[in-house]
Amino acid sequence: DKGSILWDMTDDEININVEKLKARANGDISIINQGDLNISNISSKSKVSLESKNGSIIAVNTDSINPYNIDAETVVLKALKGYIGTDSNSVKLARDTLLNASANGNVNLSSAGRIYTDLIESYNGAVSLDADYGIIETEIHNNLVYNIYAKNGVNLNTKHGNIENIVINTDGIINASAGYNNDVASGMSDISIYLLSKQELSQEDIESLTNDAEKQAVLNEYQKDLKDMKLGTIKAS
Repeated sequence: DKGSILWDMTDDEININVEKLKARANGDISIINQGDLNISNISSKSKVSLESKNGSIIAVNTDSINPYNIDAETVVLKALKGYIGTDSNSVKLARDTLLNASANGNVNLSSAGRIYTDLIESYNGAVSLDADYGIIETEIHNNLVYNIYAKNGVNLNTKHGNIENIVINTDGIINASAGYNNDVASGMSDISIYLLSKQELSQEDIESLTNDAEKQAVLNEYQKDLKDMKLGTIKAS
């Protein structure tokens, strides 16, 4: 209860293989595993970092007294060969959380509080976030050009709060809902999302061009690959 938990199983041929993984610490919790991580209850007063090298991060049944999979101020999740949560069983966060998550497949996360998006990436799937009180962009890393990358689309839902200043990079469809609980308006909420159609040319690149013809040629080439924002359902109460 008074220390930290650091568990790295990648240097050995050992693999955590349990039906329900539980951990609690006053300090940081960091668990790296070769295969799947079946998480039940992970609780820290600071930071939780979970990584599956060759599998997925899976939400399993939690204790009735604690219905959440992770309770921490900061959460970092990695499953670069798998997925994080499923459409029917998301990884559940207990409170306001600064979130960084990356996976090869789908990323499905929900929160009883606010989700502050650091960087969330799905390289070959979709990202779905469901928060009770808002999905909010954070500026913890000043060099980020987007908050969410998902090859196959993004789904954002918050029951009572706003979706604030989220920059998205996707080729798929974007769905967003704010201020609705089971399709019933729950208050006044706003949605502010942006599509990163392409990273901007740097000032250094522009200044390196010596004449107007060169600048026009570079601009023409740059505009060829700009992406359209594909919208599904967007609604705010």
